[in-house]
Amino acid sequence: MYDIDYDFGTIVDDRIWGLEEFRRLYKKEKRETKIEMGHQIEDMLISCTVGKFKCFASNFTVLPHHIYGNCFTLQTGDMKITKAGPSNGLSLILYMDRNEYLKQISEGFGARVQVHDNGTFPFPDEEGIFVPSASETQIGLRMVTIARKGGLYGNCSGDSYSRVYGYKYTRYLCQILCSNDWIFRACDCHTPDVKDVSPLVYKFCTNKSEKECMHKELIRQNKNKESCKCWNPCSENQFLKTISHRNWPSEDYLTILINESVCSRIPDKCIDATLLYIGKDLYTKSLDYVKVDIFYEDLNYERIVEIPEIENAQFMSDFGGAVGLWIGFSVLSFFELVQLITECVILACPNTCITN
Repeated sequence: MYDIDYDFGTIVDDRIWGLEEFRRLYKKEKRETKIEMGHQIEDMLISCTVGKFKCFASNFTVLPHHIYGNCFTLQTGDMKITKAGPSNGLSLILYMDRNEYLKQISEGFGARVQVHDNGTFPFPDEEGIFVPSASETQIGLRMVTIARKGGLYGNCSGDSYSRVYGYKYTRYLCQILCSNDWIFRACDCHTPDVKDVSPLVYKFCTNKSEKECMHKELIRQNKNKESCKCWNPCSENQFLKTISHRNWPSEDYLTILINESVCSRIPDKCIDATLLYIGKDLYTKSLDYVKVDIFYEDLNYERIVEIPEIENAQFMSDFGGAVGLWIGFSVLSFFELVQLITECVILACPNTCITN
């Protein structure tokens, strides 16, 4: 089964059906099997530096993804960036080994990169960017910190997710988990999408009736957007990106890459650099390689904070002033009212009435 809302028609594209069928079968596999099926960071990583310091395959953790296969997250520990600029950030050179791509499944060459806040769950399909092969991509970052008040001032969600799921709260994570909760209530099974997200799931929708139930529930959710109340986080860090590319590598540098990196580390791939891509042009040779630089453009960051338009002290001050002004007007008005009544009585009575 595949997740499609039929409001726009009843004919499903064959290519999309094939991709969804492959992904469905992939999700059914055990985590260890999915990791073994994908590219390994030990084979991919030609060079990794953070500033002037080297990083290694052991610094990466793996997360299998149903669209992009093995995804790797760099764990830098206590390392901090103290300077801005490309030479002080993360620099990666990767061997993509495009001969291992799945024909009719893989649609292009390159990698998918996501820069996300520490402690949040990565969603490269929704929040990542493509890094093409045969090029060097530079990604400049500027951090924006957002703090929302919540409570009486608006809706936002806190970090209770980290205690339950092990990840910081994000709006998209909330939507995924909330959708899964509705599916479990309706079908008594979980969607395979949350297998790597939530440690609380234990039964997945596998048989035909469960898949049909899950499909109907997803269509219902698409039509009723109010089913999930996922607010913005009360505190979050966002990264604004500036992206640039150039053709990479040059002919001479490619020979060095092949000889010193691929052939020395993966000898079964080639005996000599000249034999690995015999008869191929530079661009075709370069399709196996990606370079990406991720760095801070500036160590300053922008902070956006929600504050009440009127603070409590200011409100009490304004209220006290208004009450004082009202009381003052009330006393003055009382005497003016007595005077008015007296004058009205005098004007209403004739002179004889006053004489008598």
